[in-house]
Amino acid sequence: MKISSEKIFAFPGMGSFGTEFAHLLKEFRPNIKVVRYSQSCECTTDGEALLKQYLSFCIEQITAAGCTQVILLGHSFGAYLAYQCAVILGQSNITVKQLIVVGANSPLACKVPAPLPTCDSEVEAYFNALDPQLLSKIQDEEWKQLMIERTKYDFLVLQEFYQQTHKHVECPIIAWMSKADSLTDAEGTQDWGKYTVEEFSLYVVDGGHFDLPAHPEIRRCIEKIVTTSSDENEKLMVSKIS
Repeated sequence: MKISSEKIFAFPGMGSFGTEFAHLLKEFRPNIKVVRYSQSCECTTDGEALLKQYLSFCIEQITAAGCTQVILLGHSFGAYLAYQCAVILGQSNITVKQLIVVGANSPLACKVPAPLPTCDSEVEAYFNALDPQLLSKIQDEEWKQLMIERTKYDFLVLQEFYQQTHKHVECPIIAWMSKADSLTDAEGTQDWGKYTVEEFSLYVVDGGHFDLPAHPEIRRCIEKIVTTSSDENEKLMVSKIS
């Protein structure tokens, strides 16, 4: 099997530490790496400062890998950080070959809760509205609390991101969405095409918001990337819906 030299960096969703990518990590490591957003617990409620901190740490991890070509994969909230990193890397000597966004509307179409959840009960209510089973599946109470605390900071970052100016990326964008996902819609996801000067593709599959990264078609997409060299540029064998 021919393995690509390009590395995939996976950006987790709101409050997540990368568990949604567990199946991809198990199968495709070391070609895929989950990006962390901070070295320790955040200590500021300044959204602008937090966004800069998140992006700085993400870029640090990508550059430390020593790759000249990368692919950025973002789920939900992580799609916006992956997009921002693609913009930043466009000014560096690292080439972003593709930006893959999963379960996320375009930057200006992202759904920021109003008012923003700021306490434990509000964060829990937010997640329960999306998936009543999500938090109940977490058996470790300490881990659940860590997720809730992290989500509060992620919301501040999302709000700051939404208010910023959004530039074009110089790489193709592939967007994946589910019609059953209440956080996205066809128009909002299609709008990602406005943020690239290169090709844009939209794929619609079934599934919920949180399990979307585990969809078999997305797995096939990643498999195609890690087993195809950069000069072959093969088309994905999935049904495109635009």
